[in-house]
Amino acid sequence: MKLLKNNYKFLICFNAKELVLLLLSENFEDLIYLIVNNLNNFKKTKKIAKEWVKKSANSKNYELWTAIFNLYEDFDKNCDFCFYLKDNVEINKIFIRNLNDLEKIKEDPPDIVIYKGGKFAEFELKRYRGNLNEIDLYHFIEEEIIKHYLEPYNFLIILQPKPGTKLSYEIFKKIYEKFKKISSKKLGRIVISFNQNNKEMIYASIYPEFGFVKKNLLRGSDQIKEILTS
Repeated sequence: MKLLKNNYKFLICFNAKELVLLLLSENFEDLIYLIVNNLNNFKKTKKIAKEWVKKSANSKNYELWTAIFNLYEDFDKNCDFCFYLKDNVEINKIFIRNLNDLEKIKEDPPDIVIYKGGKFAEFELKRYRGNLNEIDLYHFIEEEIIKHYLEPYNFLIILQPKPGTKLSYEIFKKIYEKFKKISSKKLGRIVISFNQNNKEMIYASIYPEFGFVKKNLLRGSDQIKEILTS
């Protein structure tokens, strides 16, 4: 963990391993506590585990995990994950034991700032659970990004469709074509990520240029192991 400064604002930064350990610590402490206190009731223990997984998928933690797994790869596994600090934070009194401590002192937006090679890249993380078609997805981007933000952040849009959903890759190309017709409002990069039936990860850049990459999907546990042993 370290402090950096960008445009007169302080940031607190973690490497991938530090941020993963922070996430793991908080998640597993809660889960283990619940399970240990219900060891004599297998059905209840199983139910608790399922509910915890569901809760995690809908939490802010999920976005941080996704940012780590996606941006860690995108920035060649050699970057820091940073968060701007609120103006009233006393720098010499910062003590972070868990994510709650971090949430209290960090400023939002942006959700996360990637630092590499002396440069900062500010990212907002968005989840999309709507219909996977050109009209609905573009409408989401238009309302949640184009009309909503004044700052030229980068955006990582995480698609979360129902299991078994089939995706037409042409959607990304069509959305990119729509972007070429919008006003000259300055935006950063806009990238969409999609887990294709737990077999491959799809990354589509739709602004400012079009790009499309498919990668074999690594299990989350394998990615965590790679980060922790790197």
